[in-house]
Amino acid sequence: MLNPETAAKVSKRLKEIGHKPPVRGGNGCGLTLPQKLMLESLGRGWTPEHAVKLGRRRTPGYPTAYKLDLANPEMMIGIEVDGPSHGGSRKSLDQKKDSKLAECGWTVLRFSNRDILTWHRSGMPKESSISTTLKSHGIRRSA
Repeated sequence: MLNPETAAKVSKRLKEIGHKPPVRGGNGCGLTLPQKLMLESLGRGWTPEHAVKLGRRRTPGYPTAYKLDLANPEMMIGIEVDGPSHGGSRKSLDQKKDSKLAECGWTVLRFSNRDILTWHRSGMPKESSISTTLKSHGIRRSA
């Protein structure tokens, strides 16, 4: 789908047949359930869809800002809640984003939708990978 003509044809056909993803979230579409659950568990100081300005476009291929799903600007920690598309073709874009934000002093933590839902359903156990990752970065969960 790297060919723009092919992508346009596929997009047109999908629209004609009324195809829509079953669940769409992020990027201005409102918070997904995993994002909401994570935000509720984090407590004060966290904001959803926080834009980190990168300044003027100096390096080709970078935007002027990156949006973090959840962020604590005071701690300079962002949390990205990744859906299934982030495991494949988006992986290199995610790494590029994380590297650029790290250059700006941000730490980006990534969790999958599935892991957050499982963590929340199981009562957010202290020994889980999400809980230990949050704790190792000085993030306290809300009571």
